[in-house]
Amino acid sequence: MAKKMSPEPPPLPADVSTIADDLADITARHFADHGSRPVRRAGSGPREVDWAEMIGEGRPSNIEEWSWRDIATWFSSECKKGFIPFVLNYERDISIIKGIHSDMSSIGRDKKADVRDLISWALENQSHVLDEEGSFTLSTIRHCINTYVQRQTVALGDGERKIGRDLVKAMKMEYAENRTAGIILRYGIPLSAAMFRMLRPDFPVEKIARGIADRLQIWMDNDDLESIRDIARKSITSSPYPDAFPLLDWRERFIALWVKSASVKQGWWREDDYEGRPYVEYESLLISSNESEDNHE
Repeated sequence: MAKKMSPEPPPLPADVSTIADDLADITARHFADHGSRPVRRAGSGPREVDWAEMIGEGRPSNIEEWSWRDIATWFSSECKKGFIPFVLNYERDISIIKGIHSDMSSIGRDKKADVRDLISWALENQSHVLDEEGSFTLSTIRHCINTYVQRQTVALGDGERKIGRDLVKAMKMEYAENRTAGIILRYGIPLSAAMFRMLRPDFPVEKIARGIADRLQIWMDNDDLESIRDIARKSITSSPYPDAFPLLDWRERFIALWVKSASVKQGWWREDDYEGRPYVEYESLLISSNESEDNHE
């Protein structure tokens, strides 16, 4: 009688297999460093290896050489040191960290050190983040960028907030590369409207508003709620704006979209702009817009 073949066991899930491979590699390196040898020279005993080295988390001394994964791991370790509950998820957290970097880049803070400094500030001001956001995560830290920058400005003593780069030039380059969609996603509605008015002073504000509404509706029709939420969030975090900026009533104008996309239910949603002074670079958009309008009267 032929021997009955037992069924092949199901393959390990990919994530379990990856963890198993990583552990095997860690174990091999650990015992390579700690293994015994038949003959030793004086003082050549097992080398002490810390956990960070064993799992390959040693980071370059220059933060600009850190990977996004390095920053996520660093944040997790800082939370552990401060007894802050946090469960690291690389896919989720790296995405959020990249979002923080993108938001800070739009206000002239484009270094990884800027991201680290924001997170360090949040760690030192955990109670403030909890009071404002109700929880302490990378997402809630992202919502505090404006507060962080405002407090930095006050610490400088002159009350001015500066981006430190030519905002008009940066926005024009973004517009040339990505047209309307890229501008609104990166800068939010009031800044985008100010730039459009600067480029096309013959366009009435209502026509600019209709163009933005059409773009938002395309995202809604494609069920891209995340992009709509990003625009609302960016419109808030880039505030406050000069009083003469167009479409400062963007919340009321497009309220149906904010409701449908659940933007109004997000922790970062605010019914009012932040207090304080606008970035001084915003004046360049305002002056350019006014001058253009004067030239076309």
